[in-house]
Amino acid sequence: MYEDEKDYIRVALRKLSCTWEEKEEEDGFVIFVIHFQNLLFMIHYCKEHRILRFTLPHFYKVEAEYIDILRTSCNESNIMYSTLTVTYSFSEDETTLRVSLGANLLFDVLNESFDMTLDQLFCMVFAQKQRFIIEFERYKQYIQGKEVLDLEYQYHTDRRISVVLAEQELFHCQKELKLKREEYGCTPITLKEWMRQLELLRGAKLLRLTRIDENNELSVVAEKDKPIRNYPFLENMREAEEGKRVSLILEYVPPFLKDKDPITKREMFINLRCEKKTVEANYVRVTYSLEEDTPDHTDSISALEEKEMIVGQSMLMCLETRNSACARAEFKYMYGEACDKVQANRINELTDSEKVLIEIENPDEAYHMYWGLRFIREERYFDAIRQLELLWNLINQELQRDRENNAFRTYEKTAYYLGLCYQKLRIYKKAYYYLSVNATSSNYTYVRAFVDCLVQAKDYRANRFVQHYIKQMQEAIQKAEWNDIEVPESSTEFLNHLRKLDVRLEIDFGDILTAESTLKEMLQEEDMADFAKQELEFLKTLRLDTKTESPKTNKKGSKSN
Repeated sequence: MYEDEKDYIRVALRKLSCTWEEKEEEDGFVIFVIHFQNLLFMIHYCKEHRILRFTLPHFYKVEAEYIDILRTSCNESNIMYSTLTVTYSFSEDETTLRVSLGANLLFDVLNESFDMTLDQLFCMVFAQKQRFIIEFERYKQYIQGKEVLDLEYQYHTDRRISVVLAEQELFHCQKELKLKREEYGCTPITLKEWMRQLELLRGAKLLRLTRIDENNELSVVAEKDKPIRNYPFLENMREAEEGKRVSLILEYVPPFLKDKDPITKREMFINLRCEKKTVEANYVRVTYSLEEDTPDHTDSISALEEKEMIVGQSMLMCLETRNSACARAEFKYMYGEACDKVQANRINELTDSEKVLIEIENPDEAYHMYWGLRFIREERYFDAIRQLELLWNLINQELQRDRENNAFRTYEKTAYYLGLCYQKLRIYKKAYYYLSVNATSSNYTYVRAFVDCLVQAKDYRANRFVQHYIKQMQEAIQKAEWNDIEVPESSTEFLNHLRKLDVRLEIDFGDILTAESTLKEMLQEEDMADFAKQELEFLKTLRLDTKTESPKTNKKGSKSN
């Protein structure tokens, strides 16, 4: 253990061969200005609050589209690394975008009780800035018309902006008018995910919880000296009308403070507002700040939202209005309706979800499948995962007891849906675990999801699998044609999708000549002509960019000689 906690930071930076300068400020923060791989970083360290705040300066004149990409990248970090809360804000003149990554559990990191060492944390942060720069530059090329969007790139931008952000909306910009308004059609963050962001309070002693009503009058809600375990005041928002607010002041003693420390009490100001009310759920904006950011409670009830603060402390969550009894009743009705259609021989009237349900004999398993599919349709992937993993465990237990059990088809479907959820969240390791169950399936939907996961994860095996499936599909189609069997449209669509992936992988691997030859052949095919034209235009742009850069390379080379 080092006596000076700043030594932990210094040692970690030395491991990464960084150079840096230190500067102490009056507010207790120590600023580390770091130079690493020709990039500039800043770390704000405060011993009192045990936090690290990384700043990645500076992106100038940032458009809303660029911010969408940045938010997506930040959200991925939040998903992968629970220690971090990634935020961003504009400077006062609105020309500079500051990106910050806050490590709320610095105390645990310094004591090496977390599974990421401090130098690994820094390395991840440094790599993140490089990623931002690459993403910004690529999107800029697209905006200026210098790059043609292909199938995969369009997925990585449009879809991830519209879908991924919706499931994990951990923060928003201080200047909301600078951004496009987000829809509220899905759950941005669940209560469990929000609690994970408040790890700083775990083990803290609750001193007092005070409520502020709409007239700014204070009333003590709770006053007990015991560990904080839950936040029952959230229940008040389940039935709240749109615009309804609940504000509280939480006084507590942090778990890391020692008896000899002069300051033992902290305050957190929490504000909840119902932004949208639906039949099934209330969408509540939760904003909280530590005492240095807390506005005077005599100000307007919305003072916290108007005050500039760390934007990572504002998030949107969904509170279900239905209870477990209502959920069971809804499932029972829908399951019964599906069974009635089967008994009445009205099979053609079954929906896709009903077809899945009637194949499941166990009512508990059918219940989890129903709600898992329901949440997927609503693009609420975290909630869907919770239901589907319960189903996965039940089926696993059945198959372990009886390997001849008929539940294997449900096992395959559950694996597909779980993999799909993790793939939408871009958590590719878990997606691969589930999707690989159906890697050899005859169901094209399952196999396509598996291949797409490898491609999107930039896995080196993607090319090998794509080639394997192309050969397999071509042989199957050729055999069907020889035997005068009609080739299903789904087979042709899947083969064309694989061929597009193959071309994109060839370009990514630098095999431009092979890709160009393949694209010219595709021009003769009606289904592939549009794709081929777009990719050939992209290759032309790629060659022009290479020619403009080559003189600079030669010039540098001549200097070195």
